[in-house]
Amino acid sequence: MTDIIFRGSIIINRPILEIYNYVEDVRRISEWYPFYADVEVPSHQPVAGVLRFRATLAFKPFPIWMPAINVDLIDATPGRRLSYRSLDIGATTTINFQPAVRGTLVSVTQTLWGWQAAVFGLVVQPLRLVANDLIMQTLTSLKHKAEGRNEPIHPLVFFNYRRSHEYVAGRIYDALCQDFGLGYVFKDFDSIKAGHPWRQKIGSALQACKVIIAHIPDKWEDEIVVKIDKTDWVRDELETALAHEQTDIIPVFTSTDRYFNMETRLERIKKKLPDHLKIKARLDAHQGLLLRADPDFRYDLERLLQAVWDKVQAPVYQERGVQTWEHAGAP
Repeated sequence: MTDIIFRGSIIINRPILEIYNYVEDVRRISEWYPFYADVEVPSHQPVAGVLRFRATLAFKPFPIWMPAINVDLIDATPGRRLSYRSLDIGATTTINFQPAVRGTLVSVTQTLWGWQAAVFGLVVQPLRLVANDLIMQTLTSLKHKAEGRNEPIHPLVFFNYRRSHEYVAGRIYDALCQDFGLGYVFKDFDSIKAGHPWRQKIGSALQACKVIIAHIPDKWEDEIVVKIDKTDWVRDELETALAHEQTDIIPVFTSTDRYFNMETRLERIKKKLPDHLKIKARLDAHQGLLLRADPDFRYDLERLLQAVWDKVQAPVYQERGVQTWEHAGAP
C-alpha cells in the first residue's frame, strides 16, 4: 500500500529558536492551526516518552461536527524537527526548521497511511491541490501569528573573543547568528546598545546564557599575561563564567600551525597563565574543538554548531513550569 504525501514550506521572518519553541508548545497549536478548535493536554506523564494530547477538529468552512482525536508527539529534535502522529486519522505530520537568510524556513510533510491512504488514493489527483492548499493555509497562519508576536529574546550563547582576531571571530559569530538568530547570541558591541551600562549587561548575559564559546587563537594566553594588571574583558568574562558551574564552556581553537595539537596547546596555556586564574585550573576540563583553516573550516564549524544546539535546548516543558511533561522522544 502506497502512502499519500503532501508538502508545503514558507519563510517566517523570525529566529529559528523562537519559531521552534512556539510550534513545540502544544498548548498554543490552536492559535495558528486553523483546523483545531481546541487542544487538551493530559496532566499525567507521557507513556514511553511520547507526549499525547487530544485535539478537537474544526473544519470552519463546513458546519460539520468532528470528534476529538488523539495526537502523539513522537519526535522532537531541538530547533530542527517535530513529528506528530494520529492513529485515529492515519496521518503523520513532520515539521522541519532550517535557518534562512530572512529568518526560518519551515517545511511541512504530511503522510496518510493505512486504510485512509487507500480511500484517499481513489480520489488523490483531484484533491491533491486542495490538500496542499490546506497545508499552505496552515503555514500562512503560523507565519502571521509568529511574526505578530512580541516575545522578548534572551541570549543563550555568549561569544567570548578578542578584537585583535576580529576576522575569524566574525565568521564564527555570523554562523552562530545564522543558526540561532540575532538576539540569541551575545557579543559585546553587537548586543549592547549605546548608553546601556556595559559591565551590567555583560554580567546579565553571562548569567542568562547556557553556553559560552571561548575563541582561543594563537598567542591568546600571551595577551592575558600582558594585561594581567589591567582591565581585560576576555579574562574577566571567562573568570565570571567559570564561577557559574551550570554554564557550559566550549573552548574553540584556531591556529595557523598545521601541526596543531590540542594537548600541547593546553599545556602551553597552563604554563603561561598565573596560578590564581580559574582559567588555568579549569580550562582543560571542558572539551575543546579545533576550527581548521579553509577548506575544512565549514565542516568544523558545523560540528561546533551541533555541540551548541545540544547544550542550549534543555527540556522546554520543565522550563515552562509544567512539571508533569517531559521532552518528547521517539517511542
